[in-house]
Amino acid sequence: MNSESFTIMTREQTHQREKVTQPLKKSKEQPATIPVIAKRGSPLPTSSAPK
Repeated sequence: MNSESFTIMTREQTHQREKVTQPLKKSKEQPATIPVIAKRGSPLPTSSAPK
């Protein structure tokens, strides 16, 4: 079971890596990366609302 969960985690990590590298490569074709970065930085007013 541990090895299974580990594989899943690694799979997710690789997925995230691909997601990050893909938009970086085609940042012009994928404007959806902007909201993702904003969400990470949480400069939106929604992040301060729950505060």
